[in-house]
Amino acid sequence: MEQEVIKLQDIIDSQDDIILIVDRDYQIENVNRSARALFGTGRKKVKGKKCYQVVHTGTHPCEHCPFTQTLKTKKVESVEQYDEKLSRHLRIKSTPITNEKGNVIRAICSMRDITELVDIEAKQKRMRQELSLNRRLVAIGQVAAGITHEINNPLTGVIAFAQMLMQMDIPENMKEAVEVIHEGAIRVVGIVDRLRTFARSDRQQSEYTDINTVITNTLTMRSYEMRSNDIEVTTHLAENLPKTMANPGQLQQVFLNIIINAEQAMATSPRRGKLTVTTEQFADRIIVSIRDNGPGIPEETINEIFDPFFTTKDNYSGMGLGLNVSRDIITEHGGEIRVWSKPGLGATFIIDLPIVTDSGEGESSEPADAEQEEPVGAKILVVDDEPHICRALDRLLTDKGHLVDTTPSPLTALEMLRDKRYDLILLDLRMPDMSGIELYERIGIISPSLQRKVICVTGDVVSSQNEAFLHETGIPCVAKPFGVNELMRQVKQVLEGEDKDAQVTYSHS
Repeated sequence: MEQEVIKLQDIIDSQDDIILIVDRDYQIENVNRSARALFGTGRKKVKGKKCYQVVHTGTHPCEHCPFTQTLKTKKVESVEQYDEKLSRHLRIKSTPITNEKGNVIRAICSMRDITELVDIEAKQKRMRQELSLNRRLVAIGQVAAGITHEINNPLTGVIAFAQMLMQMDIPENMKEAVEVIHEGAIRVVGIVDRLRTFARSDRQQSEYTDINTVITNTLTMRSYEMRSNDIEVTTHLAENLPKTMANPGQLQQVFLNIIINAEQAMATSPRRGKLTVTTEQFADRIIVSIRDNGPGIPEETINEIFDPFFTTKDNYSGMGLGLNVSRDIITEHGGEIRVWSKPGLGATFIIDLPIVTDSGEGESSEPADAEQEEPVGAKILVVDDEPHICRALDRLLTDKGHLVDTTPSPLTALEMLRDKRYDLILLDLRMPDMSGIELYERIGIISPSLQRKVICVTGDVVSSQNEAFLHETGIPCVAKPFGVNELMRQVKQVLEGEDKDAQVTYSHS
């Protein structure tokens, strides 16, 4: 019998798992080497003590104790839980030992450290969620690109014809109607621009950015939702706030996330929502404060809100990445984001950004719209698959004294380029038969010098392909929808550019 006891002890001592043998009263009868090492005591010192006293320093069995379940079910029971005393994730299993009547008289309780496994699974889950988020962001970008292109094309014609009508001698009541049309179209332009900025924020480069403008645009994006939810918005934006080198799209993403979180928090409060946004300059820093009067952030979670995948929302409302990504964006800008909150008193997010200047760039002023003598009589080819845009450009350029041909087909444009000589080409980048990029390359075969006389007119500047093409070639681009003055400035600059004296030559090879 003694040899069997020794053999049993050797068997359980050989196991890496922590093993305790307990009776029906939770008293420890035996432990293995791993358990003794963990508890820092000998077998005799723990024998007879309650297992929950030794393992958890508790006064009663744990709420989810598998041995308690084993006593009820007479089956193997297990549970995974985090042990705060050990700071480890454990898998605890209870295996019953029964008498000849099938009653449980004791159990073998084993504990396995699965912390490393849990960490790996959590990392894999984060990777899957990040991949899912990236796919969703790519999809949003693609949808945004399509929307901006489809909206900008018809808007171009509306704005161009409205501006031409406003310059004509028409009855006052008609002019007022045209102004309303023009103002409405310009409002849509603003909405599309904000969507475009948000869609390309990951690819956008740093530029001199007016933080007040970014905040105003962000609040405008949420104005309908906040009006619908009866949220009062107050802004205190510092006058003469310096611009700073920043990625405006990314900053808009940060402000938008904080504002949406505030909206959702205030929706759970019985009082009317109030959102206050403040900007101010402090030394060489820009301080942005976004305060709500919602229920506030619980003290036990306020230190975790910037952790990845932390969320108080259900699975369908959020992934817990917004504030984590926001913190990363602000950190990349050399800034800091922090939060103050008290339960019942709302929350205040403070974004601290450095004022960064670029010695290579100044704050350029817009070219003046003063009357200047414009070149006339230039032969211009317009290539755009939207008929109303062709008509608008034809009318506009013809009124300025130019000779204009238009075509919706890139293939027809190639034939026209072989038959006639042109001083300038206005080229859409997104067309069905042949892209503007391909047509530009074909123009280079016909007349390399004519490539320097191309202006891209496109509503699809969100496209990464178009953005890369414009960056590599340095071709001037007028984004749809454009204003008359903006377009004519570009036409004048290209026709009277540095190579204005160069002769446009055509290859006949």
